[in-house]
Order: sequence, then structure tokens, then C-alpha cells
Amino acid sequence: MAATDQGNRLTEAHRQAQLQISAETLALFVVAWRLLDLERVRETFPDYFRAVKAIVTNGRRRSAALAAAYYRALRDAEGIRGEVRVIQAVAEIPDAQLAASLMATGPRYYEYASRVGNPRAAEIALEKSGSAVTRHTLNGGRETITQTGLADPAAEGFARVTDGDPCAFCAMLASRGAVYKSEATANFKPHDRCGCQPEPVFDVQRYKMTPHMRELNALWVSSTAGKSGKDAVNAFRRALGK
Repeated sequence: MAATDQGNRLTEAHRQAQLQISAETLALFVVAWRLLDLERVRETFPDYFRAVKAIVTNGRRRSAALAAAYYRALRDAEGIRGEVRVIQAVAEIPDAQLAASLMATGPRYYEYASRVGNPRAAEIALEKSGSAVTRHTLNGGRETITQTGLADPAAEGFARVTDGDPCAFCAMLASRGAVYKSEATANFKPHDRCGCQPEPVFDVQRYKMTPHMRELNALWVSSTAGKSGKDAVNAFRRALGK
């Protein structure tokens, strides 16, 4: 939790606003998906890619602008004086990176699933591709926050803010609360369908976990006693029921 009530409200409002961008982006993507014929990928992928790229670029721009405003507002609410240079994420993802992601989650997954006889191959390919698109989109805001925080002398670290039902991986990271910033800890590592957001922390020592974070932390401690590495992660996942 932020040090102030206003900061907490700003963080939750920001998370909800980013989820709204995600929902709107996904709705646009579903329309663009109709441009792709999974039986004629070579002919239809270029138009599909151009449409999706425009959707993602616009979404990333919105996500980044929202994150920039949130960072400044949170900084003020937490009593940090002085100006901050916000480092806004680049809106456009390299074509090769986006194309590889769309191809892997769409046509290539469909080809594999069809080969093994999955009757929901096309439906799942749509879900997987949509999840990747929303991740790329929301990364505009996430990268804006983490990059700005790394460059901001007043920021000491980051915390992971999840929704009420995070996956085991996100729950594990959220259970740590605030961590000091570094190239390692600032790597947010969002996955497809991830609803988490980074929260800048301006006093790690005074940072208070939310009740949900405290529950996750207690579960991590109790479920991983005497374990490490993958064994600890698997034990935590079982305790979560994931």
C-alpha cells in the first residue's frame, strides 16, 4: 500500500483504468481477427498484422499516457517534492517482435491444435492471440512506470499490484511486497492475460502490504518451509489451488 490514502486510491484507479484499456483493445482485436483466415495464412496475415499493429500502437500510447499521469499524481500524493522526468514507453513494437508473437499464438497454435485433434483449435488461438495483444498493450504503461522509477532518485523500488485472483507466478511476486529497484527487480515480467501493475514505492522501509499481499506472504512462508527453487514455487502453487 502507498503511504497515503490518496496514493492508494490513485493506484487502484490506475489499475482499473488500465484494465479498461485492455478490454477496449481486446474488443477491437476480435474484429481484426476476422481478417485472418487460418487456412490461408500466407494470403491473409499481412492485412491482419497491419490492423493489429495499429490497435496495439494506439493502446500502448493510451496506456503510457495514463501511466505518466498516474506516476506524477502518486508522487505528489506521497509528498515527493520537485519535478520528475517521465520516460514514456515507445508506442510502436518492432514489427518482427509483434509478428512473431501473433504468429505463435495464432496460426502456429492453430496448426498444432488441429494436428492433435483439438476441436477448439480456432477458439483457443483467438484467446491466446488476444491475451498476447493485451499484454503488449498494457506494457506501454508498465514500462513507463518502471523506466521512470528507475531514473527517479526519489523512487526506491516497486511493488506488484494484482487483481483479486492472480496466477501463482504473480501471487508469488506480489507476496514480496515492495522490493528495492535494480535492473533485476524492476523487470516486471508480465505474462499473457496478466492484469498486474507496478506501483512505485518512495519509502521501501515504510511500505505496508495490502491485506491480500499479507495473506499471500503468509501462505508463501508456510507452504515453502524447507523448500527452495522449483520445489518452493510448486508448493506455493498447490497451496493456492492453482
